[in-house]
Amino acid sequence: GSGEIYDANKRLCDIFGYTKDEVLSLKSWMLSKGTTPFSHREMQECTEKAEKEGLQTVEWVARRRNGNLFWVEVTVAATVINGKKQFISTITDIDQKKKIEATLANAQRLESLGLLAGGIAHDFNNLLGGIFGYLSLAIHRSTDPEITAFLEKALLAKERTQALTRQLLTFSKG
Repeated sequence: GSGEIYDANKRLCDIFGYTKDEVLSLKSWMLSKGTTPFSHREMQECTEKAEKEGLQTVEWVARRRNGNLFWVEVTVAATVINGKKQFISTITDIDQKKKIEATLANAQRLESLGLLAGGIAHDFNNLLGGIFGYLSLAIHRSTDPEITAFLEKALLAKERTQALTRQLLTFSKG
C-alpha cells in the first residue's frame, strides 16, 4: 500500500545509514534504487503478491543514505495488526554475496575462454604442421630458384605462428 514505515530495528538503520527517526519519516520504496530492477510499482506488486500468495522473497538494489547502491534480499509477509492490513519485511544485505557471484561467473567465463583458446591452438598447430611440412617438401623438390625463394619466405612465418599458438596455449592454462 502506502509505503509507510511503522518500525525499524537498529540493524536496518545501520545498513542504510539512517537514524530510526529518519527511516520512519521515509516511504519504504524510498530505500530502493528508485529505478529498475526494483521500483515503487514493483514493490507494490510484491506486497500484493505477498497478500494473495503468502511470503515473497525478492532481490533488489537499495540506496544507502550516502547514495551508494547495494544489493539486498527482501522477504515480505502480509499480516493484520490491530485490524489493519500491514506488511512485515526483513532485509538482508547481500551485496558481498552478489560481488562474489559476479567474480565466480567471470572466472567461469575466463575458464571457458581458456579451454576454447587451447582447443583452437592445438587445431591450429596441427593444421600449420601439415602446411609447413608440405612447404619444406616443396622447397627441397623445387628446381626454380624464384619459387624456392617464395616458399622459403612462406616458411619464415612458421616461427611467428608457433609463437602465437604458444601464447594461446599459455593463456588456456591460466
